[in-house]
Amino acid sequence: MDPSEGWTVSATFFHNGLLKSIDYPLSHLPLLRIGGQYIDGWPQAQSYILKIYFDKNVNGDFCLGRELPNQIRKEPLSELIDKEVFWTITYQDIKLFIPCYEIIRAYIGLHRILLDYMLHPGGLNILVRNVKYEDDQMLLELDRLSLKTGTTGLYSHIAWILSEPINENFFNSVCNKMYRRAIFKNPHNFKQELEVGIPFDINPPPVKETLWTIDGIYYGNNLFITRIMNIIGLKIPYENVYVKISDKDTDFIRVKKHDIPIFTKAFYNASIRVLYLFKGWTDDSYVSDYYSWVPEISAAKGSASTDS
Repeated sequence: MDPSEGWTVSATFFHNGLLKSIDYPLSHLPLLRIGGQYIDGWPQAQSYILKIYFDKNVNGDFCLGRELPNQIRKEPLSELIDKEVFWTITYQDIKLFIPCYEIIRAYIGLHRILLDYMLHPGGLNILVRNVKYEDDQMLLELDRLSLKTGTTGLYSHIAWILSEPINENFFNSVCNKMYRRAIFKNPHNFKQELEVGIPFDINPPPVKETLWTIDGIYYGNNLFITRIMNIIGLKIPYENVYVKISDKDTDFIRVKKHDIPIFTKAFYNASIRVLYLFKGWTDDSYVSDYYSWVPEISAAKGSASTDS
């Protein structure tokens, strides 16, 4: 079974005083962002843009939306935000609240196949046949049947995830925490919890020597992050990366090293118009003034995998 089969993500839209929840396939996750304002289907900038440089990895803290300052938890969206898990860090005198969903979208969402295996208990072990580290080079052998198709950008992204324990731990934490939460709530029938919906949750992301550009809404000394616009500095710590597809009569090919691709403002403005997301709801030009992400992922009945 396709590892993404049956997984959906839920979004709630707020327009003209009305709330409407819609489930989308997992592959739509990169198209949606929390607290985003749209005019004629185009995403609009928020009220505050900030650049943050991390000289080292930071643990920060995690909290539920109901623990956020009251200025952020405004009606009618407070009940939705209360369900969400946030990574919180302090930068200078500003406290940042970053939705776990947004971190997943920025770090993993560029390639659908990574979203697929992010939620499978076997993770990248299904996709990667073998990985070797020799001096300053990394050799990856990928499974032909699981991969189906690939690009050098995807190969680099997989190599980055596997290149350091903190990267792989972050990637695997999405699935681990999702299943752990479902089993804790219903140890006798955890699949039922997955079908109802589980909030996104993660371990702290790798941020050492990275520069973030973030978009958000300022409330006093609190900054509610609605979008990670760009991340610079996610690099593979090996001089050379070589990739081979299994069962093909070819040698390893060298993957050109570059920063791991992350969503950017240009990507949104040039490549995505979310107009079709609102089709059938609004009657005129499918305009949504504002929407808020409901950070839950659900499994269709019988689709949650128990394979490892």
